[in-house]
Amino acid sequence: MRMSRFTHLTDMVTGKYKSRLIMAGMMICCFAAGMAQQASDTVTIVDHITAIEGNTVTQPSKLTELLVPVDAPDDDTSEQTDKPATKHQTGRMAGYRIQVYSDGNQRNAKKQTQLKAAQVSRRFPNLRTYISYSAPFWRLRVGDFRSRSEADAAAAQLRQAFPAFRNEIRIVRDRVYIKD
Repeated sequence: MRMSRFTHLTDMVTGKYKSRLIMAGMMICCFAAGMAQQASDTVTIVDHITAIEGNTVTQPSKLTELLVPVDAPDDDTSEQTDKPATKHQTGRMAGYRIQVYSDGNQRNAKKQTQLKAAQVSRRFPNLRTYISYSAPFWRLRVGDFRSRSEADAAAAQLRQAFPAFRNEIRIVRDRVYIKD
């Protein structure tokens, strides 16, 4: 026996598919409410991060402008654009380190890297040492420098203090930790 469309709709409303119809209606209402709330109070990623007590975000004014939602009302940002970006940033950032040692000899490279790191740490306690392994190389890198000139000055001191390392000392770009 073939049902007409009208009979099928009647079944949906009166019983057989009533729960599905109610669920679909509830989903539509929730979606509409969520869209209305999202339109009224837009929260940026910076707001989300700084909502946790103790977290702060330092960023250039240009980045702040880029993070403002398109439909948000324009505030007077002329004061922000006239100010230069923060001169000294702290935290993890692009910078320079001095690579003092690198070796791929599997038998003794790890031990040599650790020995040279101890020597550098004893002689220069203010410079942090970083040992890394990227197959097959063990590397010893020293320091956290914002600029190439800072790294050059420290590299000259290392070459003078450790003439045996002279040929291996070179400056490399790396992610560094800066504290002010």
